[in-house]
Amino acid sequence: MTGLTLGEISVTGGTASNFVQNSASSYSFLVSLSGSTGDVQINAGVAQDIAGNDNTVSNQLTLNTAPESVREAFTNLQDIVLSGKISVFPNPADTELTIDLSELSSEEADIYLYDAAGTPVFTRRGYKQKVLKLRVSDYTSGVYIVQVYNGQQIIRKKVMIRK
Repeated sequence: MTGLTLGEISVTGGTASNFVQNSASSYSFLVSLSGSTGDVQINAGVAQDIAGNDNTVSNQLTLNTAPESVREAFTNLQDIVLSGKISVFPNPADTELTIDLSELSSEEADIYLYDAAGTPVFTRRGYKQKVLKLRVSDYTSGVYIVQVYNGQQIIRKKVMIRK
């Protein structure tokens, strides 16, 4: 699961801060309550699972504690998803895949291509161009995930490679 950011977390009766992605399925952040109770809400449609599927589930946690900071780790949030501002075409691709990053607001990005088992088959870190053309003719036919990390968010798109 990727794409969850601090901006996707709403706290009633407090604030969220210190957001960290611990692993592909584990996030943590600090919740500071202004009173003794509060609700933490993660809405549907804010992240993507490994297969690129958008989530349809909203997750909510009610906290009941003294008015002090509480560290809450959200794990196994496989249903949370994010739709991003990248274009991947053609889809399906047979010889070359174009990844258009022109709508990202950062100067560089890390780009990954994962096969259906989640194994990285391509990695390019610190990519500074707005378009990447990737030769895919040697890849096995199937579903792949393009993942882009721009220092602020993780964006994933599902793509089919077909011979």
